[in-house]
Amino acid sequence: EIQAVGMVSRPACSARIDAAAEQGDIIGAVTVLDLMPTFGYDPDAGHFASAINACKNAEKPSYSVAQFLLDKMVEVGLEPDIVTFTNLAHAYRTAPLDKLQAARSQMLRWKVRMNKVFLEGYMSSLFGRHSVHSVADALQILQHVKHDRLHEAAAVLRQAQAEGVSRTRLVRHFERALQQMDLC
Repeated sequence: EIQAVGMVSRPACSARIDAAAEQGDIIGAVTVLDLMPTFGYDPDAGHFASAINACKNAEKPSYSVAQFLLDKMVEVGLEPDIVTFTNLAHAYRTAPLDKLQAARSQMLRWKVRMNKVFLEGYMSSLFGRHSVHSVADALQILQHVKHDRLHEAAAVLRQAQAEGVSRTRLVRHFERALQQMDLC
């Protein structure tokens, strides 16, 4: 689109990637990301984080494409930040637990400190997207969650506690539910 109207620029590429990301258009976001160097613009960490956001917002989230983008980002010498890992955590909501844990391990290797937005995204990926308005709602959801995911949630909450990370309301509800289940 931007090439067709002769408006190729770094801001135009950024805007197009962001727009595709918000729409969950993985192909659109990745296409612009891939084309940027041909126009003389090297993608930065924000461009990659936004493309990973497309993986999160897609009708069918793609953790494999999100991981590919993170790997590519590192390959070209860019450092992922908390925004990158937060988008990655959200994109992993359909991933097997071991893949989600591997993504968190990568974050630890990069020495990126979690924040409450990442923590909420990670918990949402562990338990699925739900409307949780109370501890009772959280308990209802957790009754159907496999034990290994419950133990991972407890581990990440311990890490958050050690790092002094504040909690969103959603995370507090899940944390209290896990405490009532004697897991946290």
